[in-house]
Amino acid sequence: VLLLPLLFSVVPVAWLNGTMSHTQEREIGKRILPALIDTKSNYAPEAQQAIQKIATRLIGANPELQQIEFDIRVSPTDDVNAFALPGGIILMNRGLLTSAETPEEVAGVLAHEMAHVERRHTLRSLVGRLGYLGGFVVLSLIISPDAAIVLGQSLQIATLKYSRDDEREADRFGHQYLVKAGINPEGMISFFQKLGKKEAFLGDHKGMAPTAAKFFSTHPLSGERVETLKGLSASSSTSKLGSNYRPLDVTL
Repeated sequence: VLLLPLLFSVVPVAWLNGTMSHTQEREIGKRILPALIDTKSNYAPEAQQAIQKIATRLIGANPELQQIEFDIRVSPTDDVNAFALPGGIILMNRGLLTSAETPEEVAGVLAHEMAHVERRHTLRSLVGRLGYLGGFVVLSLIISPDAAIVLGQSLQIATLKYSRDDEREADRFGHQYLVKAGINPEGMISFFQKLGKKEAFLGDHKGMAPTAAKFFSTHPLSGERVETLKGLSASSSTSKLGSNYRPLDVTL
């Protein structure tokens, strides 16, 4: 039993991603979730409905997302942050929603997180970066569900970082989801630009705006990524779809 977590930590993640279904991965996420929010409360139901409406539009236009049972929730935390747990559970913090100026900006962040789920980045980060301890999360499916909750509390799963390649891939696929759904991807670009300016400000004024810093701990930004998104929007294939963009009729 003590050696199994270590074994999980050295198993090639590509093999694990190919073997574990989204349903099995979701079981891990469901057992971590109570360590992060009160699952019995229904916080901000109106915002919850608005985000679900955006998610429905994204899912309806992208067949690959239809294979996943998403559970998207609003967290009362003031941190400017959003993150995905294994299996399609996504948390959107109140701080992020209040920082966004348009529904399209929220849709951009949501599409980015949905891409992390669809591309299996969360499981890869969990196992690959936590190593030995990450194995205990998988092991809890067999031995003790409570072990995953305790692990989530002690390791703060929400602070897991993705690799640069994972972030680029989530940007690219998230942008693609938006375009196919007829949602203007400029919202995704503008929100990341705005956060990029705050990131630069924090770099010059250390110790200030700690809530904004939370986002940068899990979503490293760079001018390169923003420029890449601009390039995708300017591409010929995307430009042809530009006339199909329809405003998001939601109030957050």
